[in-house]
Amino acid sequence: MGTTSKEAGRQSSTGFRTTMKVLRMIHCWLYRASGGKWGRTFLARQYLLLTTTGGMTGRSRTWPLTYLSEGDRLIVIASNGRQPTHPSWYLNLLANPCVDVQLGKLTRKDRAGRGRG
Repeated sequence: MGTTSKEAGRQSSTGFRTTMKVLRMIHCWLYRASGGKWGRTFLARQYLLLTTTGGMTGRSRTWPLTYLSEGDRLIVIASNGRQPTHPSWYLNLLANPCVDVQLGKLTRKDRAGRGRG
């Protein structure tokens, strides 16, 4: 028997990935349509929209991510829900660090930088 837990098995299933993709699309749509009034906070967490360019496809992809702020800097953590791989948006940043960030009504172009750790 392998060491994969039932939880990790569910997260890697096609159904789980499809559900998460649909929820992400709805979140992004609500955020954009309302100018950040809906979707900017959820369960006491703040969200931004990060738009990256696919490293292999070249297509734009938008991800609602929780963040921390430090002065003018916005900090996102590249976590993938206990999976042993990096999230797709992080791999896109490695290929092309130029991003669009929407924070509420404000949208800006930015360049992702590496953290301190």
